Amino acid sequence: MYVRPASPLPIGGVLDDAIKLYRASFRACWPVAAAVAVITAATMVYLTLHLLGSVVFNPRAPMQAFTAYSQPGVFLAYVTDATVRLAAYGAMLIYQDALTDGDGAPSMREALGLMLGRLVSGVVASIAWWVVIMVGFFLLLVPGIYFMGALCLWPACLFIGKAGPLESLRQSRELVRGHWWRTSTILTVALILIFALSSLAGMVLGALFGFGAFRQDLVEWQLSLQAISALVSVFTLPAMPAVWVAIYRDLKLRREGSDLAARLGALAPG
Repeated sequence: MYVRPASPLPIGGVLDDAIKLYRASFRACWPVAAAVAVITAATMVYLTLHLLGSVVFNPRAPMQAFTAYSQPGVFLAYVTDATVRLAAYGAMLIYQDALTDGDGAPSMREALGLMLGRLVSGVVASIAWWVVIMVGFFLLLVPGIYFMGALCLWPACLFIGKAGPLESLRQSRELVRGHWWRTSTILTVALILIFALSSLAGMVLGALFGFGAFRQDLVEWQLSLQAISALVSVFTLPAMPAVWVAIYRDLKLRREGSDLAARLGALAPG
């Protein structure tokens, strides 16, 4: 049974904690990940059949490509896929965080219900996050990179901490303050591991099912890649919420420890 750490952990310890949480929650999370994979695959198939062979792949017509991607149907497909993924992340965050409550932990069905009550706030927060990041990159590269790390925990603050859209961004920045390099290192290592495992699994599945070689039929090749990607995502989708939970709880412990030390210092005789 997974047990939440009672004290702050080193970087390797946080990653190990995320792995333990992933393993403990996978049985409940994989059906949600599978549903997302099916929806994402269907969305990508639609986009592939709708856009492949059009001017999107003609480098001599960049403006026509932009026009193709800005079509209402294409835009709606991307928005639907992003919203479904956000909903899945939210439910997994709630469930994984509650695992330490033992018998009091909600079922995945209950976690989905709790997530729905916070989904609209999640959509608003995700839009605000993208605006801040894009403005940061547009004005200067460094602010964009900084805010990517400082605001990375907004999903945990919103779905676990029950903060509002803008409050979740503020809480994330407060938690990460003083620990930006540490948090960014953990996230970077986790993303590299997830990407490496996804790539390896994709190559193995591609070899097994004969999808590895480039097909003359570009549509068939793209559809094969989407099928492999959907299958791999069943195993990788629950990983990122586990990393968020592990970092969120570790930083909360550090913040609480700092606050307690400050209070004790204030009470100490001069």
